[in-house]
Amino acid sequence: MPARHQSRERLTLASVVKITGMMRGGVLEALDHIVQRGILTEILGKNSMGRGTARQFEFARNVFEQIRM
Repeated sequence: MPARHQSRERLTLASVVKITGMMRGGVLEALDHIVQRGILTEILGKNSMGRGTARQFEFARNVFEQIRM
């Protein structure tokens, strides 16, 4: 299976739950910490049905520059 960023799929709370098999609350807690550290940014987008909102995540723009240092 290609990495999420290679397949251009959105990284959502639901997709992380599905991939990891973790409970939603545990995933949410982990992702919140990663967002707070500035590694990921959170975007509220449309859910897969196009009706509600879904929490989507992407790497912060500067995270890869910081890794190179």
